[in-house]
Amino acid sequence: MSMRQLVVIPVKRFRDAKGRLAKVLPSSIRVKLVQHMLLDVLTAVNNAKTEFDIAIIAQNIDEVRVVLDEIHISKSIWLLEDKVNTLNTSLTAVTKGVTKTFYSCVLIIHDDLPLLQPKDIDYLFKQAKKETKCIILAPSRTKGTNLLLLKPPDIIELSYGSNSSEKHKREAIDKNVPVMEYTSSTTELDIDDINDLCILLKRKHRKTRTFMFLKSLHYTFC
Repeated sequence: MSMRQLVVIPVKRFRDAKGRLAKVLPSSIRVKLVQHMLLDVLTAVNNAKTEFDIAIIAQNIDEVRVVLDEIHISKSIWLLEDKVNTLNTSLTAVTKGVTKTFYSCVLIIHDDLPLLQPKDIDYLFKQAKKETKCIILAPSRTKGTNLLLLKPPDIIELSYGSNSSEKHKREAIDKNVPVMEYTSSTTELDIDDINDLCILLKRKHRKTRTFMFLKSLHYTFC
């Protein structure tokens, strides 16, 4: 049996997401924002040339099903319920579980990266093929971890949270695991606060659903 690759996308309950935007966006608008960002991420993932499966780890499966109805996914996709609701614990369960099956590496992608491009995903998988073991991470502007490729999937302990990119690098170095860092304007911007929204609007990526949705609101918070 050939070893396959897996993209994992964790998705919080929509109503619980992006609380730091509550001062400028009401709950109903934040829910729609999360939906549009997830669609942008799924579009990039689906259009990547690399062969891989997709696993969405959702705290509310029904919410994600509604989003999936708006896009045709040509790759194999699993929709899994997240009963733990703690990011590191939930993702660790997945990475340890798939290691026992037939996946050689896992790429974890967050659902709030509206500028993500298929070429970003293809590049990370291409680099991973050159190594027997490695981690490749794409840090956020604030030193979080927006994308994390693990080969094999359980090669390090996951430490999502504050300053996670440095924690992941340190964990890999301590275990003598090769570390690569991928920096791109399309992967560094995750949407958490008003500054992130303003950066996105100023970049004017009109082809993204997220940008078009924000422009339609006619808000003046930037």
